[in-house]
Amino acid sequence: MKLSYLITLSIPIILIGCSLFRFDASSYPEAELPPGTMKIGDNFYFDQTEITNHHWCEYLYWTQQVYGESSKEYLDALPKSTAWIELDSSYAYLDTFYLRHPSYRDYPAVGLSFQQVNNFAQWRSDRVFEYLLIREEVIEFNPNFNRDTFFTIEKYFTGNYLDYEPDERFIHYPSYSIPSMKDYIILDALQDSINYKFDQYCLKKDNQWTPIRCREVRIQRQNETPWFEEPTAPVIQSKKGKYRPISHLNGNVMEFTSKPYLYFGLSYLDSCNQSRGLLRYDTSESNAYTGFRNVCTFKKWGK
Repeated sequence: MKLSYLITLSIPIILIGCSLFRFDASSYPEAELPPGTMKIGDNFYFDQTEITNHHWCEYLYWTQQVYGESSKEYLDALPKSTAWIELDSSYAYLDTFYLRHPSYRDYPAVGLSFQQVNNFAQWRSDRVFEYLLIREEVIEFNPNFNRDTFFTIEKYFTGNYLDYEPDERFIHYPSYSIPSMKDYIILDALQDSINYKFDQYCLKKDNQWTPIRCREVRIQRQNETPWFEEPTAPVIQSKKGKYRPISHLNGNVMEFTSKPYLYFGLSYLDSCNQSRGLLRYDTSESNAYTGFRNVCTFKKWGK
């Protein structure tokens, strides 16, 4: 059995979180929570955190295994290697360590282009649906995959994945994508109520606590700590074993929207006094202050 493929299937399924129970197929897809997400509305699921370096490294590992380290596909998936030094020469060390060092595995992936994050969303859709079909014993695990035989949603539904015919019980598939402007506006309007209990708990423990990773907060923490405070912060916001349901929707890094060069939210470079639900244009693609997350819906093939 190919261990590398088993590891690959864990992302973004096990590591981002996935229900592993079996269920009656008649309840699919309503009974399924897309991995890594929170249900916001009817067939509307949003990532709880930004995509991390660890997630991106799993994507790179899978791409390398399928296409090869010198392939165009793998090289095109690599983040920009000079994103940090272009921002500030004092961050030059992050161009070497940020993506792959274990210390940064839970930090937001940056240095990416619009095309790269959209490619990731499609890859994630394929891997999650593949896992669900394996889990429900619709297809078998294939340890001998290669560039011609790996699973995609399109291959499966068109009858071109190995010798399988589509199972009529599973005609809906999880479709991950980059959130639209409307998606972000909806979630921004809901996030205070979603995060209320966690935020109130943190404020009781520390009345100076703020969930927004913005310029003033970052500078204050740099001044208070004896070590060098990184520009970004881990994507999961937690305190004493409690976790914020929707983390860093504003602050830490601004995020890609489905429209090129249009981004949502504040980054660690922005003042905390700026409007929270900010939508803005920025032509400096593949930089060190922009990350992304996905939205997911279940779609019916052919529609």
